[in-house]
Amino acid sequence: MKNSALLIVCLMLTAACSKMNFQPGPALNQKTSVSEPNVPVEPLPVEEEPLKKSGTCVDEESVAACLKCENPAPPPPPPSISTKAEKLAKIMSMACQIPNKSYPKNYVAPTEEEVKNHLLACSPALYPETATSKDQAVTLQKLLDENNDSLRQKMFKGLWYQPPFTAHFESYFGLDGTEAAYVICMNTSSLSGTLYTTEEAMANQTDGGYQAWLQDPKAQARYQATQKIRQQLLSCFNKPAQSQPQGPLNPPPVEKTCEYQSFEGKFEKGGREEIERLLAEGFKVAIEGNQMCSLLDHVPASGDFSGDVKIVGYRCQ
Repeated sequence: MKNSALLIVCLMLTAACSKMNFQPGPALNQKTSVSEPNVPVEPLPVEEEPLKKSGTCVDEESVAACLKCENPAPPPPPPSISTKAEKLAKIMSMACQIPNKSYPKNYVAPTEEEVKNHLLACSPALYPETATSKDQAVTLQKLLDENNDSLRQKMFKGLWYQPPFTAHFESYFGLDGTEAAYVICMNTSSLSGTLYTTEEAMANQTDGGYQAWLQDPKAQARYQATQKIRQQLLSCFNKPAQSQPQGPLNPPPVEKTCEYQSFEGKFEKGGREEIERLLAEGFKVAIEGNQMCSLLDHVPASGDFSGDVKIVGYRCQ
């Protein structure tokens, strides 16, 4: 009986096994898809644009480690004398150095400043520029020539009366060489009265010459023009400058306005171009970088600077 039951169990298991359907497994070399987790991608760093500033600066304010604003209050302007007074001062500064037998034994030639002190009040309004003839202009040019004193020697070494040069001198400046020597070189007399001109003196040398000179309209026009210049010179010669109002010719000093412009950032982001612009526009330029500060008077070559820098320029107007 037991054997029969065992046989039945075996037959049932055999039947069940014959009905199972086995599926082949995956090949060893076959890839399988695996879902990976999402990894965030970091953005590339963005370089900041250079920081640019501008404004005004005052005297002694540091706009860079090696650059300060320099804006001192302008000094009062020196006394303004006319171009004609400048010419007279220059000629006599050189002429008074030439020895003349008429000078005293202890004669000491005045300095350029001492000569100019006689003319400090001779402003353009009181002692203005006047037109010259062609010959007169040549005489003045030779008298002003620092490299050739031949005409100054001729007019101031011996006799001071040297026509036609004496006439050219007196009709332009309003005094003759003799007067110039006494009132400027020797400082022993004052300037006054009308000018006895060379042309007037020559007219007195012949019979009837003076009357003919008086009747000559052109000669009288020259004489009157010279006397007018004489009066202009008398109005300012040996007068203190402050006693003569200058009016609009000497306006009060105007304070300068100083400004700065700065660039902070990577030199490669336009630093070289910034320096080029600042220099071209008249700024004084400095650059800071690597714990150093340098003044620049030209655009740096490629490779001279890199990285973080500070570029500053300042100018006054």
